[in-house]
Amino acid sequence: MFRSYKTNGLVLKRSNFGESDKLLTVFTHNFGKIFLIAKGIRKIHSRKASHLELFNIVTIYAAIGKKFDYITEAETYRSFKKLKKNLTRIIFAYQVLEIINLLCPEKEQHSEIYNLMIDAMNKLDGSDEEPGLILESFSSAILQNLGFLPREKKLKGYELKNFLRETVEKNLKSEELLTHLSGKV
Repeated sequence: MFRSYKTNGLVLKRSNFGESDKLLTVFTHNFGKIFLIAKGIRKIHSRKASHLELFNIVTIYAAIGKKFDYITEAETYRSFKKLKKNLTRIIFAYQVLEIINLLCPEKEQHSEIYNLMIDAMNKLDGSDEEPGLILESFSSAILQNLGFLPREKKLKGYELKNFLRETVEKNLKSEELLTHLSGKV
C-alpha cells in the first residue's frame, strides 16, 4: 500500500489551519477534489507558500494522513500570470473555482471536469474572448457533465445563473464581487 503520492491539480481554496498551516482544497485530474494540509506554509521562510497560491496548477507530493493528507513538496506547473493582472478576469476565474468547489464531491475523479476547468482558466488567461462568455460556457458544460442539466437543454445569461444558484442552493460569493466591481466602473 502506498504511503505517498504525486499529482497535479489546481488550488481552489485556502484557509488558515492552526498557527502556521493552511488547509487547501485542490482539484486534481487523478483524484478529483481533495483536501490537503500544508504544514508551516504561513511561516516567512516557507518554500511551498509561493507555489500553493490560488489559480496555480501545482505538482504536489503528499503523504497520506489519518484525516488529511500532508503536502511534503509542491512546485508550480502553471501560474496564469496574465489572468492575475486583471481584476475582472480574477473574479471570473474565482467563479470557476467556486462552482467546482460547490458542485464536485470530495475524492471523486472527474477527468472531464478537470479538463473543462483547465480550458476555462487558459481562456481567461490568454484569450480575448469575453470572460462572461467563458464562464457561461464553463458553467453550462459542468452542469451538463455532472447531470444537473440535460445535454440538449441550452441555458444562457440570467436563466443559467438562476439555474446554477438553485443547484448549489446559495448565491456565489464571486458573483457579489463582480456586481460590486461593475457598480464602481
